[in-house]
Amino acid sequence: MARIGRNGKHHQQGCLLGQGVLQHNTDTGDQIRKERTKAKSGLRRAVPVLLQLEEIVKRRDKACFETKDTAVKEGLEKRKQKERQRQRQKGEEGEEEEEEKEEEEVFATATRGKQPMTLLPREGFLTSRPWQA
Repeated sequence: MARIGRNGKHHQQGCLLGQGVLQHNTDTGDQIRKERTKAKSGLRRAVPVLLQLEEIVKRRDKACFETKDTAVKEGLEKRKQKERQRQRQKGEEGEEEEEEKEEEEVFATATRGKQPMTLLPREGFLTSRPWQA
């Protein structure tokens, strides 16, 4: 191994060679110091990048929720328009009850296939299946 730097220390270069920072043993001590400072500054730069990634993920999640809400609203509007057309044809009254039913149906279709937050047992659940209690 060649002598490194001004004071001729060999171990610095070997360590950096093992880490894959330097390729050859012809680098001088100044180059080793530069590589070390680059590595340190790289660590300092990595933290803000991680924070930016977290912000991007939060924005993406928020956008997903917003699109779901808008899809529910659009579905409600379409169903309300259909109901109004039916009302005009039939001439019946009692929109409020039907609108509530429609909202529940749209919500059910938007949340189809997803687990509810709380799973409450039905009445007689524990008595009908005691082996699952």
